[in-house]
Formats: sequence, structure tokens, C-alpha cells
Amino acid sequence: EDVYVLTLGAENTLTLNGIDFTTTATTAVKLPDGATIVLADGTKNTIKGGDATATQTGTYENSIYIYGIYAAGALIIKGEAAGTGALSVTSGEHTNTGDVWTYSVALYANGDLKVKGGSVTTSGGKATSADCAFSYGVELAEGGDLTVTGGTLTGIGGESVDTGDEKEYKSFSEGIDLYKGNVSVTGGKLVGKCVLIMDGEGLAYGIKINSGELTV
Repeated sequence: EDVYVLTLGAENTLTLNGIDFTTTATTAVKLPDGATIVLADGTKNTIKGGDATATQTGTYENSIYIYGIYAAGALIIKGEAAGTGALSVTSGEHTNTGDVWTYSVALYANGDLKVKGGSVTTSGGKATSADCAFSYGVELAEGGDLTVTGGTLTGIGGESVDTGDEKEYKSFSEGIDLYKGNVSVTGGKLVGKCVLIMDGEGLAYGIKINSGELTV
């Protein structure tokens, strides 16, 4: 696996100043609880995780994941003074020939996610399983809230395929996924969508909030 050393500054702050990082690692960037990503003005930053293959069984009882960014707790993303920095995050392609639920998640936070500025685009990679497969742009852990007070957050669900019963069906694709969490947009812009190949599929959602509130 490729190794990319990211140095966090005071108060767990990571400033991105024009990085272009593609790795074979199935979690491209892992951040501690309480981290803040700062997007330097006038920069374009790209993070892309690696692909993974597996042969695992156990359906939902043994789910497997790959990530672009994995935050171990709460995460803040913001721009500098002008708010002109941009970040693109993409997770790799995750292929499982068994029936374990298989996920490709561009940005995961095990806590609250706050976007305060800059332009952030998260794109889930293709996910394939012999049972349920999931491609998410943004996923928050149970109870995590999403707050947008400035800038733009765009979550894009990718292609997902269920190969069970010797046939192929589209599975779950979500731009933004929350469970028992709330979404609040009081400034900036929030966009949730899926790739075109998922259009017309019953399991594709721009923004999915399972037991929570949406406030704009």
C-alpha cells in the first residue's frame, strides 16, 4: 500500500494546499476525532482511495468497507478567508464475490460533519456483492449530524451491483446517508445525487435520512 504522511497542526488541523493523491490503500486518509481540514485559497485538492477485492460471506453481519477519507469522530471542513479552495474525494472500486454487504464510501465520519467553506465533492466508487452493495458519497455513523454553514458540499453515490441469483441488479447508491442524524443547511449549498447509471433505480437516493430532520 502507498503511504502518504499527513501532518496535523495545532488542534488537529490539516491544511491542504494543492495535493493530488491517488493511493492503492483502501483507506486513503484516516483522521482522528475532532480533526479540521482547511482548504487553502485558490487550490484544488484530490484524494482517491484504492480498489479492493474480497470473497467474504455473512450478509449484513460482516459488512466490509473501503474509504476515501475516514474520520474517527467529528470532522470540520472549511476554507480560508476567500473560501476558494476545493477538495475532491473518491473511494475505490470494491468487489466482493461473496454475499457480505460491501461498501465504497468516499467520506465517512464517526460523528458530526460540519462544512463551513470551500467546495467539497465526494464520489463513492463502484461496489459489487452477491447480496447488497452500497456506494456512498458521504456516510455518517448513527447519531451523526451534518451541518452546512458555508461553501458547497456535493455527495455523489456511485454504481452498485448485486450479483445474487446469478443475475445482476442495481443495489444501493446514496449521495449522502444519515441514520438517526439531522441535516441543517443555514448557509452555502448542499447537493446530493447519484451517477447516471443509477437513474430510475429504486435504491438510489440523493439524500437519505433514516429517522432524522432536514432543515434548510
